[in-house]
Amino acid sequence: MSVDLQPVSLGRLAAVVALATEVESDAWSLQQLQASHAAGDVIVGLYQLDQLIGYMIYHRHVDQIELYKLCVARGQQGRGFGRKLLRALLDVAYHQQVDKIFLEVHASNARARQLYESVGFLNTAIRPRYYRDGEDAILMALTIR
Repeated sequence: MSVDLQPVSLGRLAAVVALATEVESDAWSLQQLQASHAAGDVIVGLYQLDQLIGYMIYHRHVDQIELYKLCVARGQQGRGFGRKLLRALLDVAYHQQVDKIFLEVHASNARARQLYESVGFLNTAIRPRYYRDGEDAILMALTIR
């Protein structure tokens, strides 16, 4: 079954909220997503039969990218869709001559950390009690060039 990556329009942000609320403990609200979109952040959806099954949000700062969110629907996890999103981001970074990608991830999210490490991200720091639930954030970075 084919999957498509495409920018998420303002009219489809509600689907992102629904997916995020299902999966994330720190899901962004519709207002936060609208503000993110207005600020120039890139929101990319992964669609299967026109159904949103994953998304990522990132922002390019001159020669760096900050990955804010990468999320895959619970029923679709473990099928390579997170890697597909991440590979798309790496392609953007390469073609736009980005030097580094930064992200933060829940310390307990071993599956995500393994995915990031598998493409070369390294742990750079810890932000204690960073998330609303009191969990630490692991900061990670990938040098592209």
